[in-house]
This record gives sequence, structure tokens and C-alpha cells, in this order.
Amino acid sequence: AAWPHQEIKGELVAIPRRNFDNVGASASVNSSAYDMAKWMLFNLGKPGELDGKRLISEQAMAELYRPVTAIAGSNREAPISSYALGWSVTTYNGYTLYRHGGATDGMNTNLIIIPEKNLGIFITTNVFNRFMTALGNEIVDRFIGLGPTDWNAMILRGFQNQKARVQSLRDEIHSQRVTGTNTSRPLSAYEGVYLDDLYDNVEVKLGENGLELHFWDDETQIADLEHWHYDTFRAVWRNSAQREKFIHFTMGREGQLNELHVTFTLRPMLLQVGIYPTNYYRDVRFVRQD
Repeated sequence: AAWPHQEIKGELVAIPRRNFDNVGASASVNSSAYDMAKWMLFNLGKPGELDGKRLISEQAMAELYRPVTAIAGSNREAPISSYALGWSVTTYNGYTLYRHGGATDGMNTNLIIIPEKNLGIFITTNVFNRFMTALGNEIVDRFIGLGPTDWNAMILRGFQNQKARVQSLRDEIHSQRVTGTNTSRPLSAYEGVYLDDLYDNVEVKLGENGLELHFWDDETQIADLEHWHYDTFRAVWRNSAQREKFIHFTMGREGQLNELHVTFTLRPMLLQVGIYPTNYYRDVRFVRQD
């Protein structure tokens, strides 16, 4: 079985596997090239049939491919783009392409089917990258008879430009750090259990090397707190693949520490740069229980 990798601080490293039971089929299905070949055959030819046996009705299969939601950002090569039930649907040089990808902790996939050509393409790697997109586009172009396009150079150039832009935003966050500050209370005062109705409990403990953040009584979900400035800390996960996040404490009117605020990154702008900056996040307020 392939082992997941990520680029962390400019170095490609193997990362530990995590338990994804809580998100079910979104990240818990383990498959193979052989299985995916069967899946593509199931969606090509007579969709819903495999090895001559009808498993899903034609009507149900047609519903899976029916566009439901328009997707912004279409371009000249793919002027119409939408999302069906689990398929991204685009038009490309007169053909309809159905795509689906996956990206979880370094495992990365790109699946494309073109019914008019009875063509299925499945590309998988064990590190996040955009080479899969370039390779998929190259294969599609060759099968539909288009001239050469240097997709690799084009997509690589776009990635490098984005990486420089996102790195600049991260550097800006670091430049706003106020140096020479102290916490408003001794570190022991921050210890305690904090609770959110949806996100459950998180506990702050004082360890040998400083404050620690323990999520959900799970020994695999522990972060060490680095003092950032004032009552703000950067929580650095012990599983380096999870990177880091910002948290801060607030006080009540009487000066007591009563809330812990955690900024959860839902999607980083570019993971190769880091878990932040992000424009897709959630701030969660945990209330102290003791």
C-alpha cells in the first residue's frame, strides 16, 4: 500500500496515516488501480452495467451525470462547467468530460471519463501535486486528436506564481507579530477544560516545555503552544502534517480567563506553503468549565 507524503517546510516527507472514520466515505475508502478500472468500466459503455450484469438502472445512472450546480471560473477551453451528483462536468473541444478527484493527507487522485470516446483515465499519487492535472490533460488531448500543448509548463508556472503570492501573505502575517510581549497571566492560569457545544471539549495543560492543547481526549490530537504575542499562541501539532493554527484567550470583566478561541483552517490557500494563510476558516469559541 502506498504511504502518504507531504511537502513540509520545503522538504518531501512521509507522514503518518490518520483515522478518518468520522468522515466516512469522504476519506475512508481504500482502493487500487484494479478497482478503479472496474469503476470506470461501470460508468462507460452501458453505465450501470459491469461484466454484462445490470447493477443500477439507466435512469438512476443518468441522474448521477445530470448537472445540478453551475461552477464559476469556466474558461475558453471548458466554456461550460457544472457539478452533478459526484461528478464535475465540463465541455472540452466538443466532448463532455466527467471528472472527480480526491486529496487527503497527501493521497491525491484524478479520474476522468469521456463517454463519447469510451475513455477512462485514472491517475493517483501519494503527494499533493498538480502534475496529475497536466498528465490528465495531455492524455485527453492525444485521445481526441488535438495538437501538443505544454500543460506541464503552463500548470507549473501557475503553481509557482500562486506559491509566491501565498508565501507573501504568510510573511505578512509573520510581520504583524508584536515582539517583546508577555502573556497577561502566568502560564498555569491558562490550564483548564474549555467546551463548545459543537466541537466538544479541549483541555489546556502545562507540560514540561510549556502549554499543550489536547483535543477530545485523543492522544493523536495534541498541539504544543508557542507564545505568539500577548494572549495569542500558535498551536503546533505534534503530527507535523497537520501543521499549526492560531489560538487566543480572552478574559471576563473581572479579569478571569474564561474563553479559548481556536481558528480552524477548513482549506489552506496552498498547503505547500502552510496551513495559513487561508480565506476559508472557522473561529470557534470554547468556554472555560472550571
